[in-house]
Amino acid sequence: MILREAVFGDVNARALLLGFGILGAVVLRQIAGFLELLPVTVWPIELVGFFGVVANMGAALAQRYARALVGLDQTNAAIARFVPFKFLALLHRESVRTVCIGDNVKLTMNVMFCDIRGFTTLAEAAGPDATFRQINRYLSMMEPEILKEGGYINQYLGDGIMSLFHTAADNVVAAAVGMIRALEVLNAERGERGEPPLRVGNGINTGPLMLGTIGGREQLDSGVVGDAANLAARVEGMTKIFGATVLLTENTVRALSADAPFSLRELDTVVAQGKRRPVTIYEVIDAEPDAALRAAKMATRSAYARALRAYRYGDFEAAASTLAPLTAAIPTDAPANRLHALAVSRAASRPPAWDGVTVLLGK
Repeated sequence: MILREAVFGDVNARALLLGFGILGAVVLRQIAGFLELLPVTVWPIELVGFFGVVANMGAALAQRYARALVGLDQTNAAIARFVPFKFLALLHRESVRTVCIGDNVKLTMNVMFCDIRGFTTLAEAAGPDATFRQINRYLSMMEPEILKEGGYINQYLGDGIMSLFHTAADNVVAAAVGMIRALEVLNAERGERGEPPLRVGNGINTGPLMLGTIGGREQLDSGVVGDAANLAARVEGMTKIFGATVLLTENTVRALSADAPFSLRELDTVVAQGKRRPVTIYEVIDAEPDAALRAAKMATRSAYARALRAYRYGDFEAAASTLAPLTAAIPTDAPANRLHALAVSRAASRPPAWDGVTVLLGK
C-alpha cells in the first residue's frame, strides 16, 4: 500500500518507503555478516536503520500534521463565509459542530434590510454573467461598511441584504450612511464603464427577536423570527413609497444616543400593509446621495415639520399651503411631494374619521 501511494506521488509515502528501505538494507547487511559473507560490524548498525525509520516516520507525520492544520484553517475560513462566527457567538456556541437544530436566543437587535431598486430590469439587460459580476461587486462594497460597525450579514437575498447589529443603534445608522457613500464610489466606477447607476433603499428597525437555527435533518440555516425583522423589511419597502434612501422607525430613533451625529426628518406616521399598529417613520438626511438635495432638505426641515403637524391635526389646507412653495422650489424632494399630494387630496375629500395616521396600501 505504501509502495502504491509512493508511485502515485504521495510525499509521506515516499518518506516512509525511504525509511523502510534503510532498515531493510541494514537488516540485509547484518544477515550477510552473520553468514560471514561480509565482515561483522563491531557497532550496532541496526540502530542506523531503526533511527532512519523513526526519522522518516516523524518527518512524514509532522508534514501531515502541518497540512491538516492548514486544511483545518481553510475549512474554518470557508465555514465562516456561510455561518458567521458572530452568529455562533450570539448563540453561545464556539464551533459550528456544536450547533443543533432549534438552538435559539432572544435578543434586542437592530435589523437592516437593503435592496437595489429596479435590479431585475438591469439584470435582464446585462445577462447572467454580467449580472453576477455586478451583484458581487456591489455586495463586496457593502459588506465592509456593515462589518466595520459591528454588524454581520444574516442573509443575502439576491440583490438584497439582511444584516443584524447587536450593537448600539448609532452603529446601524452609521453603517447605512457608509453604504450609501460606498455606493457613490461604485456608481462612479459604473459610470466610467457606461453602466447606469445603482439606487438602493435601506429600512432599519430595532426591537426584540428570536435568533436561532431553522431547517430540517440534513440542512440548517440561521434564522430570525420576530416582528422587529418583519417591520424592518416593510420599512425597506417604504423607501419606494416615500422616495427616500434610508428610513428608520421610531424604535430605532428612540435607541439612538443623545449625541448621535445624524440629521433626521420625521416623515409620517403610517400603518404598514398587513400590520395594525402605527409606526412613525424618519428619513436619514445624511444618506441622501445628492449633495444639493441633502442641503435643501436640511434647510426646509422645519417647514416640513410644520406641514406634518398640520396634516396630523387634520388641517390639510394649511399643510398643503406650507408645502406648496417647498415643492416648487425643490421638485426632487420626494417625501415633501408625497405629503403635499396627500394633503391636497384629503383637503378635497376630507376623510370621515381622521386620526393622523396614513394607512399604506402597498409594500
